[in-house]
Amino acid sequence: MTDHHFISYSSVDGRDFAIQLRDELEAGQPSIPVWFDKRDLDPGRDWDTQIANAISTSSSLLFLMTPDSVNDRSVCKAEWTRALRYKKPVIPLKFHPDADLPFRLDNREYIDFSGDFNAALARLRLHLQWLPSPEGVLQSLQDRLADAQRDLRRAPTPEQEVRIQDEINELNQQIAAQQQVVDDPQGTARRVEESIARGLERERQPEQPVGGVARSKFINPPPGIAPSYFQDRHVETKLMGDFLQNDAQRLMAVVGRAGIGKTAMVCRLLKALEGGQLPDDDGPLSIDGIVYLVPERKHKALYYQ
Repeated sequence: MTDHHFISYSSVDGRDFAIQLRDELEAGQPSIPVWFDKRDLDPGRDWDTQIANAISTSSSLLFLMTPDSVNDRSVCKAEWTRALRYKKPVIPLKFHPDADLPFRLDNREYIDFSGDFNAALARLRLHLQWLPSPEGVLQSLQDRLADAQRDLRRAPTPEQEVRIQDEINELNQQIAAQQQVVDDPQGTARRVEESIARGLERERQPEQPVGGVARSKFINPPPGIAPSYFQDRHVETKLMGDFLQNDAQRLMAVVGRAGIGKTAMVCRLLKALEGGQLPDDDGPLSIDGIVYLVPERKHKALYYQ
């Protein structure tokens, strides 16, 4: 679940700022939940794993900029680079006037806490509430595109160039679709309803399966094609595979912020099931068929039997 914001700070010179920020965000109206290591780390468990999981399930990473946290050797660099890898919004918060943005975050606007704390806090609260809006999602996609374009210019191998270019192409498509949502929300809602109706009608009148010979029955084209290069999401894929093997469980929903790879992950899983096999060598699984509903980039449904 993406129900918290991860606070990344340096314990050398940013701990008091972090505690103050945590208290103010959670005590305000509405309360904004945050993940703070000094409170939320469980004793007896690996700290690195817990921090990585907290970043991967966060809505954003709040990077508290102090002289030590912007240092190349600061642990904060590992945290915000991990957030970028997980496609999370990184929000720089300047708590010291001499703390400059790291190079990879230089294209992001920071919120200045080095002056009036309350004014900066109000701006941050508004921004965090804006993030899940259509405009906020669009801005997050545009930030990811800028990061990918920068990475493309510095790709060390042809293979990585291909992977990054695939990501850029996918982001351009997502940005175009999200721009339509921002420009015409009522029209988008109408098209979604019409698409749902068409999908239900196709379910009542099954079409020919897409692709070659398969062991099971497949109705309608999938809403997306998993890229040839697939990174991460192996834990989530394993959880889905375990769910499908349990006959006592009948309904599963995959939810998350736009652009984090939900469709690619599910389509990769279902593509493997066409051959009766779970991905990542997790073993065989026989199914009767798959029905794809609403083949759109937004509001899609996938059913299996």
